[in-house]
Amino acid sequence: MISFLKLIRLPNLILIAALQYFIRQFLLFPMLASYGLLSTLTNNQFYLLMLATTLIAAAGYIINDYFDLRIDYLNKPEKVIIGRSIKRRVAMALHVVFSLIGLVIFTYLAIHLKVAVLAIIPALVVGLLWFYSTDYKRQLLVGNFVAGILAVFPILFVVLFETSIFKAYYSVDQQMIAVLIFKVLGYFSFVVFLMALLISIIKDYNEVQGDAAINCKTMPIVFGLKVTKVVVVILVLAICYVLFYIQNLQYANHAYVPLMFILLGIQVPLLTAMFALLFSNETYAGIWSHRLAMFAMVVGVFAIPVLNFFPGN
Repeated sequence: MISFLKLIRLPNLILIAALQYFIRQFLLFPMLASYGLLSTLTNNQFYLLMLATTLIAAAGYIINDYFDLRIDYLNKPEKVIIGRSIKRRVAMALHVVFSLIGLVIFTYLAIHLKVAVLAIIPALVVGLLWFYSTDYKRQLLVGNFVAGILAVFPILFVVLFETSIFKAYYSVDQQMIAVLIFKVLGYFSFVVFLMALLISIIKDYNEVQGDAAINCKTMPIVFGLKVTKVVVVILVLAICYVLFYIQNLQYANHAYVPLMFILLGIQVPLLTAMFALLFSNETYAGIWSHRLAMFAMVVGVFAIPVLNFFPGN
């Protein structure tokens, strides 16, 4: 059981579910309610959406490990699960079953909403996860950008299946709130994309030896470790700058709690990770940089309820 939970990355799945719940509860609900709008999905239907998203994500983690066996045996042999604790054919079967159940749930929700086209997007995500694991992640920059895009899909699912937003957009009286929702979630999605891109590049930095052994074309292999460090610096500073814009608004509204939460929980860890990677060539520096970036991502998710409960004046 422990091996299975490690294989599906249970903490990551909990974080994905929390992200979707926080977005609906603390961003969408208050903004929709301000215009007297109700959510399209019932609570139970939304929980099904969360379940479907986490099942597809779990399937993605499984197939990623399945095709990464050679790299993992070189980079982290002690953490290899498939082929040891869980047989290869069982892992593939789990991937197929989880993906199918997730797609069935999404299809049910799409039919319920009478927007059948919504069932296509989760299917595209499943396909993207497959090709990311088999090919894209080994290509220069392609894998990093796809990883960033995949990180945004849990947010996209919440928005797409909340069809009341689109109905409001095409209403003259309610279009303003729909535009505001798109702007807020678009801004948040951009930060998530940059964070996932950063984490992906640092991960490639740490796994350069194993990736090189099977002819991957990741950034550290093609451009070298020094250039990769420069890119990490640029991404960290870009994320801090984007967050600084939010903090300016918080300062103006006397929302000091979320301001400090973002500063201490996201910006400081990211800057620490950047300096650790920049001024050290030791292996542990890359490992701790990755952990700090992951910590900042987790804090970023929990920043959503903090922003809601401490809005300032």
